[in-house]
Amino acid sequence: MAESMNQSGPHDLNAERALLGSILLDNAALYQALDLVTETDFFGSGHKLIFAVMCQLAGSNRKVDLVTLCGELERAGNLAKAGGPEYIAGLGNVPLASAGVSEYGRMVKDASIVRGLLNASRNIAARCVENRESVAELLETAHTQLFDVSERTLGGAGGPQSMAEIVAGLIPELDRTAGQGMVIGAPTGFATLDALTAGWQEGELVVLAARPSMGKSALALDFVRKLAQRNVPVGIFSLEMNKKSLALRLACRISQLDSQRLRLGRLSKAEFEFLVKAMGELQGWPIWIDDTPGLSIEQVQWRARALAQRVQPRLVVVDHIQLVHAKAENRTQEVTRVSGGLQQAAREIGRICKGTFLALSQLSRIGPHEEPQLHHLRESGSIEQDADTCLFLWDKAGEEPDQATGAKQIMLKVGKQRNGPTGLDPLVWIPARVGFEETDWSPTESANERGKRGAR
Repeated sequence: MAESMNQSGPHDLNAERALLGSILLDNAALYQALDLVTETDFFGSGHKLIFAVMCQLAGSNRKVDLVTLCGELERAGNLAKAGGPEYIAGLGNVPLASAGVSEYGRMVKDASIVRGLLNASRNIAARCVENRESVAELLETAHTQLFDVSERTLGGAGGPQSMAEIVAGLIPELDRTAGQGMVIGAPTGFATLDALTAGWQEGELVVLAARPSMGKSALALDFVRKLAQRNVPVGIFSLEMNKKSLALRLACRISQLDSQRLRLGRLSKAEFEFLVKAMGELQGWPIWIDDTPGLSIEQVQWRARALAQRVQPRLVVVDHIQLVHAKAENRTQEVTRVSGGLQQAAREIGRICKGTFLALSQLSRIGPHEEPQLHHLRESGSIEQDADTCLFLWDKAGEEPDQATGAKQIMLKVGKQRNGPTGLDPLVWIPARVGFEETDWSPTESANERGKRGAR
């Protein structure tokens, strides 16, 4: 590549001239070029002006040629800055070949990306030398700037997209599920919940809320387990429970052993062998856990981006919202920033790997059997606004646990869904397994009958 280097980084003016010249000779080349470059990708200031006017003319359904191009540049007082009529006329001295447009565009784009990397590294180095920020803040800045450059490499999802392109991308996805009884999203593992939500939808923020000790973390782990068993990657940011505890919980769910007996060291030799077998199975599951306490919303965002690029998780769990920090003047503003940041992170992992963000949240103090509503989401109405779907765990019946099994009916309520219905999914809480099972339920069935059936 004919390339030069100065303080602003590498550039290829010959490739830029060839690309602009190709557009002058064949206006259709502009639309091919727009798939690769934008005005900011050009290094030459005159070339930026020329390409911007080319786009302006095409947008007005006018022909892009020497006369119209020079006329618009002169009208804006930029003709001399763009090199003058003779320079612009000389741009047309390039071979007319459609393959050349792609090659020229790639060369211009590659040089632009390298300049972006250099500028980001210089900025990061300068901030390090100034030594005015914490190490955590420096890492956040570095990761954000480098991620922005990588998004340019991937093409990102920025900018308008035509309806023709949108529909063309939807048809293969819908064809995959049509007549197959398959949900569009990744299955949650709970049939009634899938019927309500169509599974985990890419780019969405789902909030799971409940009163303390109602089983939010356990249900989230059940969601994780059901995906990981199908070899679907999952990520967990556990700000409350350490990674070893999570692993033991999952092992108990797989082996169906009583977690309390494990904690008290009362497992028999046979039970211990079941546990070891379950942990061997667990080792092969695609689950990544970050149990760093006190993460800021910026740290959650850039760590989630890195995880999305590295392992492409379909579900990322944050446990829980109230333990994520953000800089703000008061607690309400802090939670608003956190929920907005989680929504942004959900959109980003949706673009990168079609993932979904599941954020756990506490509820404001309500009665033990009071039906949870959206306004009960603790500390900020922004959680309700930013979430695409809100799920609630609710002890609707308020019955005593079954004496033999400890099982108890808990309702999973879909309280909000932007693109689907609300409704209830009856679950059975099984404390020995620290998890939930889905069950058919009728108001006339006793807790004892439901508990025994759920525990089987």
